[in-house]
Amino acid sequence: MLVLNYNVEGGARIVTRILSLIDDPETGMAQVAEAVMEDPIMTAKILSIANQDWFGLSKQISNPHVAVSLVGPEVVRSVALLYMVEGSDCPPHLRALAKLTGDTAARNALEFGVRVPVAQCAGLVLYLGDVMIYQQDYANYQRLERMSLIERTREEIALYGAPRDVLTSELLNHWNFPSEVVQGVRERFDPDTSSALARLLHYAENMVGERHNDGDAIKIAISSSSD
Repeated sequence: MLVLNYNVEGGARIVTRILSLIDDPETGMAQVAEAVMEDPIMTAKILSIANQDWFGLSKQISNPHVAVSLVGPEVVRSVALLYMVEGSDCPPHLRALAKLTGDTAARNALEFGVRVPVAQCAGLVLYLGDVMIYQQDYANYQRLERMSLIERTREEIALYGAPRDVLTSELLNHWNFPSEVVQGVRERFDPDTSSALARLLHYAENMVGERHNDGDAIKIAISSSSD
């Protein structure tokens, strides 16, 4: 069975605390913000997302409380989980694709009737199934990357019992992501899906796929995803 490797040092303790606070219905976003502020890297990541133009601010903000309230628990949850993953064996190109997909989904969210924080959240974690395969079965990961979608889906089912979108959705469900996000990630390759988020993610992934051939775009995304 595939598992996701996490960084058990550094920010792992604070990330676990942040996720626990988000899951607690008695906790407000002010308490979540206080926990985020204990880690400068997490704080910088949240501020960077909050200051993107699709969140509609008229000027840049530097207050983490405002940033956390603006992006909401969905985005904080995604950033926290990715923060733990980044310290393990997480390839830079997948981090870059996640950033590009999250940004593209957020920028186009309203056209699909999806809330911006939900779109950003789902785009950021879209490739966690790919990360698991990369970490646990690198030889087959290289082979799978060269296959068509249909061929790859069949091979992933044969190898792992499920394709990477299902592997990702099961992981997100384990980490208590909203059902809307879990469904959207799971159904993003389904042309008959009723999920607006799934259709948005499919669109964003196609847009990012076109940019994937742009070396400069990937280099910029790799650099910014490491900040």
